[in-house]
Amino acid sequence: MPNPSGQLGSYELAYARAGFGPEEVDYLECHATGTPIGDGTEAESVASWFGPRGGVPPLGSVKATSGTC
Repeated sequence: MPNPSGQLGSYELAYARAGFGPEEVDYLECHATGTPIGDGTEAESVASWFGPRGGVPPLGSVKATSGTC
């Protein structure tokens, strides 16, 4: 089951390794599993991480739009 705290930990590690902060992101491509639990967890995690760090950037998900996995 998706875990919001695990996702936040992944964001923290990824941005520390990338050498730039989430405030520099101007678009975010989401995983968008198409499930209430997966998408809800992703949306909650994105809002929790990006919200206090400059706001949530525009979101997209080509996979969800095209219907491919």
